[in-house]
Amino acid sequence: MARRSAVGSLLREGDYKTLDAGSAERSTTLKPPKDTTCRMERFKSLIRETWWLWVVFALFGTVMSFLHPVFLLMFPISIFTFFWFAYIRYDEDGNFKGS
Repeated sequence: MARRSAVGSLLREGDYKTLDAGSAERSTTLKPPKDTTCRMERFKSLIRETWWLWVVFALFGTVMSFLHPVFLLMFPISIFTFFWFAYIRYDEDGNFKGS
């Protein structure tokens, strides 16, 4: 019982990579994860340069959907296209990749 509580207290103190025969070895190779927040620079750059186009698509889709509901498909297609263009044309820092 004493051995389990000692190992449990060691595990709470820090990151350990192996537990062999009750001994814990401190891991020196573990590093904190990189920036885990969502990087939005590429999306901000795309919306900054093409906001008017997405407004036109939204207005056109809204107006045309009153005529026929098939034009409602324009909204998910536009969302997919926005993300595709953001990943293809901009890097993670929001810089334009094209020439």
